[in-house]
Amino acid sequence: MLVKIPAIVVLTLIAYHDFKHREIYWALFLFIALFFFIDGQTNMPLNEYLLNTLYNIIFVSVQFLFVYLFYRIRGIDFKSLINNIIGLGDILFITIMSLAFPWQSFLLYYIGGLVFTLFVWLCFKFKNNLIPFAGLLSIYCAIILILEFLLPQYERFSNELLKLLLYG
Repeated sequence: MLVKIPAIVVLTLIAYHDFKHREIYWALFLFIALFFFIDGQTNMPLNEYLLNTLYNIIFVSVQFLFVYLFYRIRGIDFKSLINNIIGLGDILFITIMSLAFPWQSFLLYYIGGLVFTLFVWLCFKFKNNLIPFAGLLSIYCAIILILEFLLPQYERFSNELLKLLLYG
């Protein structure tokens, strides 16, 4: 519980730097990874937490593999993909988010985050049509952490919110 407050602060800093400078300091990635690892360890048994994290990383890796193959077929090399389309910070942030949720909640977070990002982008149309993806996902995650304070029965690690959405 105590680690959520500094996590919200770091997520806010990530969003600020992604919006303002289009880059994120590496130390922020380390801090948020550490905070989510500690939070995960305190909410689940270690072996279950590591297994959930592995599932999330596999899911993210498969998705990035498909994105890479799609752009490779279109003639875009890896360096151009990272520098011009996706961004290394976005990839690192999504990978680090796999530490923050069990796999069922991660799928909900990820899909919800993509919808949230698309909605915000359509409303505000950022400069150069570049989407501050890590920044928007960090805002979305910060909202989830804040809602955990307000509605503790829907904690990320309990999957109660997922059950509520699926079964009513």
